[in-house]
Amino acid sequence: MSSAPGIRQTRAVAKARFGASVAFAIVGFLLAVWLVHIPAVQQATGISKAELGTTLLALGLGSLISMQAGGLLISRFGARMPLLAGHLLLAVTLLAPAFATDAVTLGIALFLFGLGNGLADVSMNAEAVEVERDRGKAIMSSMHAFFSIGTALGAAYGWLVQTVQLAVLPSFVIAAALAVGFAFVAMALLPKRGAEPDVTTSELLAVSRASGDSRPGKSTRTVPISQIVLLALLAFVLMLAEGVASDWSALHAVDVLGESEATGAIAYGAFAVSMTVARFMVDFVVRRFGSVAVVRFGSLISAVGLGIVVVSPAFWVALVGWTVFALGVAGVVPQIFTAAGNLPVKKRAVVLSRIVSAGYVGMLAGPAVVGWVAGFTDLSIALTVPLVLCLLGLVGASSVRAAAGGSSAKPTSGDAEGTAARPGS
Repeated sequence: MSSAPGIRQTRAVAKARFGASVAFAIVGFLLAVWLVHIPAVQQATGISKAELGTTLLALGLGSLISMQAGGLLISRFGARMPLLAGHLLLAVTLLAPAFATDAVTLGIALFLFGLGNGLADVSMNAEAVEVERDRGKAIMSSMHAFFSIGTALGAAYGWLVQTVQLAVLPSFVIAAALAVGFAFVAMALLPKRGAEPDVTTSELLAVSRASGDSRPGKSTRTVPISQIVLLALLAFVLMLAEGVASDWSALHAVDVLGESEATGAIAYGAFAVSMTVARFMVDFVVRRFGSVAVVRFGSLISAVGLGIVVVSPAFWVALVGWTVFALGVAGVVPQIFTAAGNLPVKKRAVVLSRIVSAGYVGMLAGPAVVGWVAGFTDLSIALTVPLVLCLLGLVGASSVRAAAGGSSAKPTSGDAEGTAARPGS
């Protein structure tokens, strides 16, 4: 009988973890559905590639604005309801591009879609931080892996509806309906938390052990502004590097190595698959070696991977490079978000939203920066920019120490055993 509360707690945490996983997958699914329909929407509106590029900026702008508002909402109401609102807004506004008739109306539609994306993005990361704290061990990387699974499902759905030649609007309606249904499933699984609680010493100790930093620091009430700035900078530069693979891996194979477009697509496929698989494995590495080690060595491995791509004389060598890059960068950003969500500050959800926003700006800027540099030099040289930025992770890795300010990046055997014995692990 005495074990019943522990069993109930374990089940509740397991439900919350599954709910958070579904939340990440929903966002990835809806974004992928939009991405695979871009050519059809462009054709329907009759806009040029330049106009399309401008309208896509509206999506980013909407996301950044709602991320800031999302942080305030999460501090006031907790992450659960803002997350549902973000899911519903993202699903409903997915329909908007189907009604666009020109660049202006498409820009407005994508701005609204971005509002939903930003709110859902910061809310799901905030909820994942809470679930990770309840569980007492690292799970953030696997949450991000479910986002990748969602994008794969969205791409598969897009292929299916385009194969049967379903029009854009009914395709979006079906996808939105599926997303809304699963959004309510996720909400039902997530616990009601209410307003963001004050940070307690016991919570900070739990976070410290979960992230592999076993000794609490002297202060649990304040954190240097420099740590917040450094986390934001790391999110910016490392997500910038991560974003480069999405837009330039295939083009590198085609333009630099002379491969066909079909072969070039394999380069991004190798990156995406390796990233997803690695994110399911990173949490175990964090528990064993700590978050600081994951960021430090992950950044180094990422730089090595890009270095291989830059000097690759043949496609198979570049393929190895993109795979190595994915294995390195896979677990870095989740550790930054975990650290941001556990900083011992008031309204830490607001701080998290700022750092997520910084990373999002980097993701948007990365492909453009590489494109500008490539315009003056060549693509291989341009890829040295994200390579150098990855090396900044070596310098700034210590900023992701547990919010309690632990000084050890590697848990002791006693800590590891204690974590394994916690309910819900």
